[in-house]
Amino acid sequence: ELPSLPNHANSQAVETQTSNDHVHSVLTPEISSPGPPPRQPNKSGLFPLYPPLLEGNCPVDIIALHGINGDAYSTFTAPSSENLWLRDFLPRSFPGARIYTFGYDARVFFSLATGDISTFANSLLEDVWGVRIGRCEKRRPIIWIAHSMGGLVVKKALTIAYNDPARYGDIHSSTTSILFMATPHRGSDHAALLGGIAEVANLPLAGTLTSRFAGKVRDDLIKGLEKDNPAVKKIAEEFEALNSGKDITLYSFVEMKRTKPLSRRVVDEETGTMGVVGERVIYMDGEDHKSIVRFESEESPSYRKVSGVLREAVSDAVTPLPILPIDQLTRLACLRTLFFRTMTQRRASASAAHPKTCTWILGHPVFKTWHSSSHGLLWIKGHPGTGKSTLMAFLHGSLLSNQTSKSIFLDFFFFNRGEALQKSPLGMYRTLLHQLYRKSGIARDMILEVYKEKQKAFGEEWNWQVSDLKALAKDVVTEVARKKEVTIFVDALDEAVDEAGEKAAPSLLEFFHDLNECAAADEGCLGGVKICVSCRPYPVLGSNVDEIVVEYHNKDDMERYVRDKLSTGVLGWEKEPEDVHRNLVDVIVKTSRGVFLWTSLQVPKVIRNLNDGEVSFEQINPVIAAESSELYDLYQNILRNDVPVHLRKKSLHFLQWICLARRALSLTELRFALACDDEDGSALPSCCEERSTFIDSDSRMEKLARSLSGGLAEVRYYSNAINVQFIHQTVNDFVRDRGFEFLASMIDAEYSSPISNMIARGENRLSRSCINYFKMEQVSEATMQWSKQFYREGKPPFLEYAFRFWLEHAKHAERGGILQENIVERFGSSSTAYEAWLEACKRRSTRDSISPTSGTTLIHIASGWNLQSVVRKLMHDNISVDQKDSKGNTPLHWAAGGGYEQMVTLLLDLGADINMRSRRLGSNGSTPLMVAAKKWPREASKTTAK
Repeated sequence: ELPSLPNHANSQAVETQTSNDHVHSVLTPEISSPGPPPRQPNKSGLFPLYPPLLEGNCPVDIIALHGINGDAYSTFTAPSSENLWLRDFLPRSFPGARIYTFGYDARVFFSLATGDISTFANSLLEDVWGVRIGRCEKRRPIIWIAHSMGGLVVKKALTIAYNDPARYGDIHSSTTSILFMATPHRGSDHAALLGGIAEVANLPLAGTLTSRFAGKVRDDLIKGLEKDNPAVKKIAEEFEALNSGKDITLYSFVEMKRTKPLSRRVVDEETGTMGVVGERVIYMDGEDHKSIVRFESEESPSYRKVSGVLREAVSDAVTPLPILPIDQLTRLACLRTLFFRTMTQRRASASAAHPKTCTWILGHPVFKTWHSSSHGLLWIKGHPGTGKSTLMAFLHGSLLSNQTSKSIFLDFFFFNRGEALQKSPLGMYRTLLHQLYRKSGIARDMILEVYKEKQKAFGEEWNWQVSDLKALAKDVVTEVARKKEVTIFVDALDEAVDEAGEKAAPSLLEFFHDLNECAAADEGCLGGVKICVSCRPYPVLGSNVDEIVVEYHNKDDMERYVRDKLSTGVLGWEKEPEDVHRNLVDVIVKTSRGVFLWTSLQVPKVIRNLNDGEVSFEQINPVIAAESSELYDLYQNILRNDVPVHLRKKSLHFLQWICLARRALSLTELRFALACDDEDGSALPSCCEERSTFIDSDSRMEKLARSLSGGLAEVRYYSNAINVQFIHQTVNDFVRDRGFEFLASMIDAEYSSPISNMIARGENRLSRSCINYFKMEQVSEATMQWSKQFYREGKPPFLEYAFRFWLEHAKHAERGGILQENIVERFGSSSTAYEAWLEACKRRSTRDSISPTSGTTLIHIASGWNLQSVVRKLMHDNISVDQKDSKGNTPLHWAAGGGYEQMVTLLLDLGADINMRSRRLGSNGSTPLMVAAKKWPREASKTTAK
């Protein structure tokens, strides 16, 4: 039976068995009835609310933390019933759990305290360490419940614990789950935070009563929680980095009601969630920043929601990991071949829908028809920036919340600014099959059968190919749809690119059409296949596809968004008459033409202009009306007006890197990339840091990213990286189509050239910068030392990008008409820089017979990357056309392996021996034609015919 629950009218003191002075005795009642929280003279430290008298089936430690201006008791106590739910409700559900509440002096009004998040975190660790002395205690799983700023304290504490394993290692390793209750992960708006704290404390705002009370207003504590505060960002980055390799389940509870008397929520969806893979977001309808952790009874819907999550967390914590049989290990190995870390990142990071928006689509006739059918292809169409991804995330979430046992939902959100798998068909097929594997036994057996066949044929060293996955996905979806209804969401199809870097939308649409036709033909199936695709206007979809055009229907959403932002952002908004409100909202919405991206950029400017007094309400309308709603014109105006004239040359260089880089660059990589430029003719230093223009910190680079792009680029924080990217794919399109030429023309009329040549010049500039990095003396030496180490430590900051992509940039520059013959002088086979690059390549060696190895010279590399000008230059310098590398490969082998017919023809014209064989252990080797036939059978047959 459960031990008695609290009754404070008849109780006895029980001391906790610990030597830690900060863990206090608590009045433990004899019988079960609610009562007020105990009065404690000292509210700092760890308080045991329920030390179990008997060992139950929930041997966990549940530790709760209050937030700013709260305390260990009142924060979690309902005002009317005075129920302290941590003590009065939880023990019934979790027998054997030790329940604690931790208090710290986070008062911001009339306070003499000086502590900050770091000192609170250290105090927490010491107190928790003190009640987990014994071996059995150290093994107890820990579940944290953290309100508001308490979540930041927990994240900081776990980071400290991770970095001090000798003393606190068990605290970090024992943590299994964290319930973040309205935690401002990204900080909070200063006004909302200050107002919320004042209201929670039932005090007027700062500066009204300070003369009557001792202490001061802790503005330092408040400012430390402001939105985008560097300290808050650092806590988030450190925690996400340490959690990337540990399976801590993260739950983020979001308040959905504004805290009176404020006109907004203290912590909204944007700041109250982390956007990391695996995070569970729970929306607390009807709860504000205070009530989200105060429950009147066990029957409260909000308490049931929290206790349900806790039940799941406790179950996961106390369930031992099973010893897996061989068959199960095979299943997990199969699943891992499909998994990649960022497969759900784009959907998780898609902008959350503004409250009470996007709901229109649920009542749209086209959607209702599609939703009620057994099969169908629905096209969510919209111009760039209209909010398609937000709408798709909302639609996916809405339907998923009503999922039944007879339905399966799959999704993939393409992300052109992400890594390769996030924007490729390969990534989409892997993600969809990974989801099917986990959701359907039929799918699991079919996928596993193909996996085993691959293992049998190729052993351990093989990778899924697009063609394999495409056929498998079609078969699996069709088979699963015989029993269940399968709904597939694919967002941003226009951002998909294939392995050759070409748009993949046409081939993917063909796949979706095939799936739809299969489902339509199989009338006897119990389920069906429904597909919802979003993309820009692609005429290849055809007229037989049902479509919903976003900009035709989002006017009400736009009005709500604009009105809400203006009402909370413009000073004195409530004093203006309604017709002024309506006129301003109407002008912005009309000018936007349904483009949410334009609105999100424009509204902050309107607010700033009104608040700064630059214009009046009467003057702002013509200003907005004069702005074009075409995004290209908007972006062009930003480059013209927001980038300082003296920074335009640097801006062009910066935009070339952001637009043409083969993947997103981190702040650190970008600093070194910019320092490798030699367009000004200056001598190359021994390291980037010696350049006078070198940007010496990431914080400076972050500021420059804004100023050099006029705000069109931003820093994105992910669980394992901080990257610089354009704010939207349409910016990338604009820069390529018009931006380079436009910016160059503003720098110097003679500097400009046709856009195709501008892109080629940019590719050439980036290739040269990568080569320059290797040519720097200190970098070459560091690269050689790094390549000889068993563990990859001390890698130069820009090495990974430079060695992987300099050839890619050179190839595209040559394709654009800029010959690359200067590479021979800059990066010859005998140079130290070339040897450093070759050593770096060996560290990433593959099983492919055509790959850089000892003896690989520049003519091999140039042949393998179709750099015909380099080959001609080398032949002019009397380099042998049949020169062999250590594997016996000639330049012709390299050209054939790359599939470059023009290069093959050039080498043959220069006298290359087509019958020369490579050296392969245990075989007679391969001729260039054999290499081509293996890798490019169709192209090889054409060459043979010629």
